[in-house]
Amino acid sequence: MQTRAPLPAKIKILMVDDSAVVREGLKYILSQAPELQVSAEASCVPEALERLKNQHFDVILLDLSLPGQSGIELLRMVKANTPFPLVLVVSASGEDQSGIQVFKAGADGFILKQNVPEALIPAIWQVLGGKKYFSFTPS
Repeated sequence: MQTRAPLPAKIKILMVDDSAVVREGLKYILSQAPELQVSAEASCVPEALERLKNQHFDVILLDLSLPGQSGIELLRMVKANTPFPLVLVVSASGEDQSGIQVFKAGADGFILKQNVPEALIPAIWQVLGGKKYFSFTPS
């Protein structure tokens, strides 16, 4: 089992969501924790892969619904060779299958967008601490 090095002073985050409004909202929430730094953004899988090729990230915040290839495909690509960076899926879909599917693909956490305001920062700290995070509000 690979172990994670001690956490850096700034946690570098890659945000992958096709909605600029969502990305801005997530950045606003993350601004409440100065140790968390959004280092790059992407709106689709090819952009995300380009960012990953050129920069190191500690955490990826990943939407499942992306144009072209899905977030699940990106998750599988990221986790194919290494458990790092950690991936926290941020999704509007609360279906049971979505949560099961993302964990099978290697996600470190799953959070519903409706729970983001109060749960995003604690979710990031939990996955950075080596634990899985799951946020689900049954309908």
